[in-house]
Amino acid sequence: MKARIKRFAIVHPVGHRPFKDRAELQYRDNRELAEQLARYCRSKWPMPQKIQVDVHAGHVLINGEHRANFSIHEHRGMRAPSERVGRNRRRIFLYAPLLILGALMFLAATADFPIINSAYLAGVTFLIAGAAGFVIETGQPK
Repeated sequence: MKARIKRFAIVHPVGHRPFKDRAELQYRDNRELAEQLARYCRSKWPMPQKIQVDVHAGHVLINGEHRANFSIHEHRGMRAPSERVGRNRRRIFLYAPLLILGALMFLAATADFPIINSAYLAGVTFLIAGAAGFVIETGQPK
């Protein structure tokens, strides 16, 4: 017995945009594929009409006339991002803003004369945290 194939189909009526909802398919052979697509097309064209699906040409025939095309696609599996991608995202979205924020706070506190106040200390803290993050990330063995 053959295994079931899981795919989805996008039906594109002639002269119109494709339907937003997709036909979820699980079939073993072309006969089952045609039956499931005909069932989906029956929901789109509900009048009592004769619906035929030409699997090889990718056409939907309603009362013998070509009314739509379809294409079959595989579902894309979502993978977790790689370690390198995660490291780059941390650098861009965590450590770089800490460095920038720290530099801005440090410069704002010491614009005229270097005065040690809370903004100065916060700026230095953010600068050190951002720099430490970059050092830790680049110091990891590959």
